[in-house]
Amino acid sequence: MNKFKAFLTNSKKTITTVGAAGLIALVAVAGVVSADGPTFNIFPIAYDGSLNTDYPLLDGRNVTKAESWSVSQADHDAGINSDPNDIIEFLIYYHNGAATAPENIANSVIARATIPATAGSTHTIGASISAANAQTVSSSNHGGDVTVRVSGPLGQTLTLIPGSTVWLPNRASTQTTMPNTINTSGISLGNIEGCWQFAGFVKFQVRVSNQQPNYTLSVNKEVRKLSDAGFSDSVTISPGDTVEFRITATNTGTATINSVFIRDTLPSQLTFVPGTLTISQAPLSGDLFSSGANVGSVGSGASVTARFQAQAAASSSFPVGNTTLQNTGIVWGQAGSTAVPQVTDTATVIVNKPAPQLCTVSVRATFNGQAWPGFMNYLITGPTGISGNSVPTDFPNSTSGAYTPQYISGGPSSATFSGVTPTSANCPAGGSVTFTFNFTRVDVHNLTINKQVRNLTTGTGFADATEAQPSQTVQFQIQVTNIGNVDENNINLRDALPALLAYNANSLNVDGSTNYSSLSFFSSGINIGSLAVNQTRTIIFEATVAGQAQFPVGITPLINTGYTSSLNVTERNDTATVNVNKQALQKENGNPSVRP
Repeated sequence: MNKFKAFLTNSKKTITTVGAAGLIALVAVAGVVSADGPTFNIFPIAYDGSLNTDYPLLDGRNVTKAESWSVSQADHDAGINSDPNDIIEFLIYYHNGAATAPENIANSVIARATIPATAGSTHTIGASISAANAQTVSSSNHGGDVTVRVSGPLGQTLTLIPGSTVWLPNRASTQTTMPNTINTSGISLGNIEGCWQFAGFVKFQVRVSNQQPNYTLSVNKEVRKLSDAGFSDSVTISPGDTVEFRITATNTGTATINSVFIRDTLPSQLTFVPGTLTISQAPLSGDLFSSGANVGSVGSGASVTARFQAQAAASSSFPVGNTTLQNTGIVWGQAGSTAVPQVTDTATVIVNKPAPQLCTVSVRATFNGQAWPGFMNYLITGPTGISGNSVPTDFPNSTSGAYTPQYISGGPSSATFSGVTPTSANCPAGGSVTFTFNFTRVDVHNLTINKQVRNLTTGTGFADATEAQPSQTVQFQIQVTNIGNVDENNINLRDALPALLAYNANSLNVDGSTNYSSLSFFSSGINIGSLAVNQTRTIIFEATVAGQAQFPVGITPLINTGYTSSLNVTERNDTATVNVNKQALQKENGNPSVRP
């Protein structure tokens, strides 16, 4: 603003001493008020030095920008614009408006200014005039205080320039340098008489500080287990546990940073838990784990915090002992065209995988409630994978923990798998657990019959077939075997002799016993008793081949069939063949004898 005040050249008219009546008349004409006793700055305010007006008690101008004093009230009220390091000059005006008289002398007059001590972008400067025998007047109601605005992102301070305070008394006829106390105890002006010729000024200068913005960030990366109350730089967990990270970005500079970015780099064995990311008092733009998240503007001294959870990998991903995982938080920013350097901090997650505690897993089997050794296929799932194909078997180096058995195949023949006990169990460290696979027998009833024959006359061995001449004796052998898995009772055996074979009386023999009816044997059959599993019973009997006359020349097969059965086994049979060989009559060579 254009400011100019010719306070050195534009002197105000002095009011001469007149009588009371004349003064009252003058005041009435001029429109002003006179008072009894010393009174400061009682005339109307003007900025051009016109008659019977006072200047504002306080005015200011920017010396660095070569500005002048205020030219109007609006100009005054608009204040002063400044930049860091500018010099601002202030003028305190005083005028004892009482008439010149001993009783109107103001005693011990003090001029004082108020300069804010704190940094800011807007400052309000005030001033006052006080005396021992007069009412104190201030700039706030005598023209107004002066507002100083400072440009730039930082607040600045106003500091009194030492030696700049001068006193221009008695209409600025002289200039005297004053102490540097205008903004503390004030400046002592002594006694000031009433009337225009004793008006004066106190002038002082202040300098705007030149604090430059400092753009710096700090970051603090911390971690905690979810069960912990507070965060720390390091935490120890087990595989599979979940932790929470906290990244705090703080503006440690002196000015606002327009865009603050936060990025995190998780190690491969930590996985972000979706939906757990929170940003305090800030929007989120971007990916925290790739390019970084823009959390917006952060003022000087302010902070923004990102929190999220991550889960450690399963136990199989870690070796036995401690695995140290470093998680790094990265923060950087942008303040206009100024890039704020990147800063980092780490939090440590120690994953402890203890050495496995061993136990013994044993596998057994039963068949109909009795211990059974043999081959079967099984699978046992747990901390240690177990598969096998025989029982009994022990696995002494198994990791302690919960195990579940599973039957695959095999086991006793003619049996069904009826379950495993227990269906699952915990194998304690240093202890053992036994899984028993149980099988139940399936009753199998089965008999075999083997029928053979031999030529008893010629002494051949037993075979499925034998050759015999007419009238020779043959011997049959029947073997009945229990090939089931249970005892077989009330076994019946019968035989069907062909017509040209004749049973030899008393030749029927069952395992050495002859106490059996041949009559029944060749009809309904005889009961040969019981057979245990894999037991065989042997039956022998003899027969005689019919005479020559009953056979044609050549081979005549005679098939003998044996039959066996029981209550649980249907009838089985087998045959033995006697091939009867009748040879043709052999004739002699020569002539018959002569007839007589």
